[in-house]
Amino acid sequence: MDAVLMSAIFALERYGGRPGSPYAQILENQRGDGWHGLIVVPPGRPLTTDSEGNQKVREGYEDTPPAYFAASRSFQAIEEWNKAARRKIAVLEVNLPLMNMDNPVDDSSAMHFRAALKDCFGPEGLEA
Repeated sequence: MDAVLMSAIFALERYGGRPGSPYAQILENQRGDGWHGLIVVPPGRPLTTDSEGNQKVREGYEDTPPAYFAASRSFQAIEEWNKAARRKIAVLEVNLPLMNMDNPVDDSSAMHFRAALKDCFGPEGLEA
């Protein structure tokens, strides 16, 4: 595996990066912990603060499922990374617990993730 996709709640404290980044982050693992060399951290949907001080999803993103947004933005970041980096990401591990998507009663997140994969890479991206 070249990289692992990992939710910010698990990745940022251990591997660095910026909390609340509007973009997916690709972090180099410099800890020597035997884990993947690259960690892909997806962004959350953009937030804004309403007049009462409550955070809400920014207008235009309310209908985009969180898992779809995270996956599609991560795949875009990987494509950009591969254009510029010497160390390419050809194989990405997607571990549902590390994406905080292991709720047995929520199959919609995994389905939205799969839809993003298909939209970004076509049916051939659904292998494995």
